[in-house]
Amino acid sequence: MRTLWVLRHAKAVPHSPKDFGRHLAARGRRQTVELSVYLAGLHGAKPALVLTSSAARALETAEGVIGALSPGADMSVESELYEADPKEVIERVRQVDDAHGQVMVVGHNPTLLELVLALLAPDDGPDRQRL
Repeated sequence: MRTLWVLRHAKAVPHSPKDFGRHLAARGRRQTVELSVYLAGLHGAKPALVLTSSAARALETAEGVIGALSPGADMSVESELYEADPKEVIERVRQVDDAHGQVMVVGHNPTLLELVLALLAPDDGPDRQRL
């Protein structure tokens, strides 16, 4: 059984000539630090593998949190995750070696929101409301 951690990139700058190259805004850099501190304080197993979109804002988010994960966690930059749909994300996660029981995916909405909603039980009203 694998545990999937889903992380939407932190807040990005609102405008850029090319969406792919949008970097994190100051707020996004603060969010990444806050999340890193939070993750470092968690007890128990953490991801040893991070699959991240190759877009600048996702890559910066992944780089900002990887140090708070399992010691020696690996990161794989996946260009396909930039425009992937939820089924494609799941298919990519299924291809990960079984040795990685905990995997984090860093990417974009609406894909990640749709993915999480698809994974939630249909009758899980409270978690659906929080999303």
